[in-house]
Amino acid sequence: MGISAGKYIVDVISTKYIYPRQVLRLAESGNILVTEGNSRMNLKSWQLRPFAAIQYGTATNKPGIFSIFTNPIILILFGLLSLTWGLPKLMNYMDPDAMKDMASSMGDSSNPLEMMKNMLAEPNAAASSSSSGVSLPRPTLSATAAAQQRRRQELGSYERRE
Repeated sequence: MGISAGKYIVDVISTKYIYPRQVLRLAESGNILVTEGNSRMNLKSWQLRPFAAIQYGTATNKPGIFSIFTNPIILILFGLLSLTWGLPKLMNYMDPDAMKDMASSMGDSSNPLEMMKNMLAEPNAAASSSSSGVSLPRPTLSATAAAQQRRRQELGSYERRE
C-alpha cells in the first residue's frame, strides 16, 4: 500500500457540508479500522456522510403582523396615540368643580406663549394670600444668567458703535 501502520486523522473540508472527523487505524496486518465519534467500523462498511449542511448568513424570523410591535418606534407611537385618545375620554369623568378650576388656571390654552407668560408672571393678590398666609417670592435671575445678560448688553453696545 505504501502507507505505514499507524493512526491517521481525516478531516474533510467542503463549502456545502460539515463532515465529522474520521480516525483511520492501519494495523500491521493491513486491516483498516475507521472510528467516527464512538462508532467503529471496518473500511468495507464505511461511508462518508455529512454531519450537517452549511447555512450562510443568520437566520431571521419571518415578518408578520405582530413583528411590527417589536419595533420601539411603533411602541412609542402606539403609546402616544393611546394617550391622545384616552386622556380626553378620562376628562369626561372628571369632577365639574375640578374641571372649572383647571380651565380657569389654564386660561387661553390655544396660545403657548401666553400660557408661559401666565406661568412665569408674578402671582396676583388672590393667589398670594393662601390659607397659610405665606407669599412666595418672585423668581430672580441667577448669577450666571445675570452675567450672561450683562454680556449680551455689552455686545449690543459694540454693535451699535460700528
